[in-house]
Amino acid sequence: MEQKLEENSKKMEENSKKMEENSKKMEENSKKMEENYKKLEKKIEDNNNKIVKQIEKQIDKKLEAAEKKSSK
Repeated sequence: MEQKLEENSKKMEENSKKMEENSKKMEENSKKMEENYKKLEKKIEDNNNKIVKQIEKQIDKKLEAAEKKSSK
């Protein structure tokens, strides 16, 4: 009986250590995910800005073409 209690106590200790390790790993992963999310947000923002600039250029070209037509 006493031996079983000791074994269980050891197992509980081991499990506690494992839980601590897992908790640390989860924390690290959470930080990495947050960093990756921020990087992804930045990439999306940069891509959106590029698209907006391209659209603005196209609009400018069409406006210039329309102005040339109307001035003829």
